[in-house]
Amino acid sequence: MGPDGTQASEEELVRFDIGQLHLQAQDFAGAVHWLEGVRIVPARNNHALALFYLGRIEDAHDAFMDGWKADADNLFALGYLVRLRLYRGDEAGARGLCTPLAAAKARRLDDAVPQIDALLLLGQDQAAWEAFESAQHSGWRDEGSDISLAALQHFGACAAARLGKGALARRLWREASDMPAGLTLPGVNLGLFDRDAQAPAYPAAWDLYQALPHTWINTLRAQHKKPDPVLDSLRASNAYLRALYIGGDQILRGVVTLVLKRRARQSDQEAARLLRGFAAQPIATRDERFDLLTFLQNEGLVSRDELVDYWDGKELRQVKLIGMEISREPKESGLPPDLNELLTEAIERIRGGHPEEAEARLNAMLQRVPDHPVVLGNLAAVRVQQGRKDEARSLLQQAVAKHPDYLFARCNLARFLIQDGKLDAADALLKGLAEREDLHIQEVFVLYGTLAMLQMAKGDKESAAELLKSLESLVADEEDKRRLEKIKGLVDGLNPMGRFKSLLRAAVKTGRRSHRRGG
Repeated sequence: MGPDGTQASEEELVRFDIGQLHLQAQDFAGAVHWLEGVRIVPARNNHALALFYLGRIEDAHDAFMDGWKADADNLFALGYLVRLRLYRGDEAGARGLCTPLAAAKARRLDDAVPQIDALLLLGQDQAAWEAFESAQHSGWRDEGSDISLAALQHFGACAAARLGKGALARRLWREASDMPAGLTLPGVNLGLFDRDAQAPAYPAAWDLYQALPHTWINTLRAQHKKPDPVLDSLRASNAYLRALYIGGDQILRGVVTLVLKRRARQSDQEAARLLRGFAAQPIATRDERFDLLTFLQNEGLVSRDELVDYWDGKELRQVKLIGMEISREPKESGLPPDLNELLTEAIERIRGGHPEEAEARLNAMLQRVPDHPVVLGNLAAVRVQQGRKDEARSLLQQAVAKHPDYLFARCNLARFLIQDGKLDAADALLKGLAEREDLHIQEVFVLYGTLAMLQMAKGDKESAAELLKSLESLVADEEDKRRLEKIKGLVDGLNPMGRFKSLLRAAVKTGRRSHRRGG
């Protein structure tokens, strides 16, 4: 007998059991064959589910609709109807179904899970939490399978996290993770919790195989070297993809991003708007968010001078994009291995405050590679540490003369010129560097830091601040933070108010020393 009281014949029960085996083995065509016409509710639901996984969206929608019409308490069917209406782009229809879905009381665990799932998909977080609490106090909570019970706790945790109930979300994910069902997403969310010391605002509710037809996913995997035709074949609406990005794990977000990027390239303005909006949300990693904006700029969908919203990991800020490909892979120095090792030692000595030891290594290198730009640049840094700034300028001029494309030498020489007030000469040195398409992350910090110095020296504080904000959006590790703080100090030193503060601090110190001497 089904949960609605439907009686099944022995033949139907056999077909149901066989269909279940095919479904569990992901033989969805076999499941459809064996479950076709079986009247009990679980069979009708699984038949419709298999149609969805096969990518037969319209057939699946009609099958779930028939199942819900035949049994108004079939929340499994109603939950999937919400999902499929959103999938087809009928957002109003999906939201209309959320009203009866939220008001209903699940009669079994296998109804409660898709009920909460669909409410989360539509962003009905409070309703999802209330449905979870109702399930927790039901008499049938522990009567379902281990995987259904784990899914219930997981979705309840997702609702709690979205509502700001962090401690509760953590406890529920821990319970789901400890169950023998083997769900992975509770552990993923616990990892995010531990990394950020708080519950993720948008936890991973779904993975790829929960959210999209399996036949389409398998085709994408098989044709990953030429994915565009497969991406084009997905008929999921942008509204559905948006919901999946907000509540998906990293792999699901990546696939959604691929599809939306493909659509944006084909002049889908809504897809481009969604990608831009994702960068402003506390979702995914800093690199993923920045990649979205870089893509939009490279495709001409965001202009270089346009301020865009960007979540930097702590707050929402407006930044102006740097229009180039930025690499973090170690950059080759062009030196043979033994000299490259010597260069590494010299740089370590410079950073450690031992300029004489660095100088000895760099001079030894110049014996074999005269005028090498990297060696000359680091020797100039040594001269600065030694207070021999005129010699440092001379070395940088030598590097620029021999290697006019060497960015570090041009920027560092421009910094000397800026501090001397020779702004036109500095401008000429920096001209064209920002138009380069490929830069290493170190080059970006040096270049944009120097440009910020130049703008501040010209009195354009706003442009200098925008350049610094762009660099802030790129900070990914402690080394980046060190670079940024150094640049901010140099820029602030060119700010008339900053100089005034420095002079004031110096005057206070001098006054204190004078007072002590006078006493």
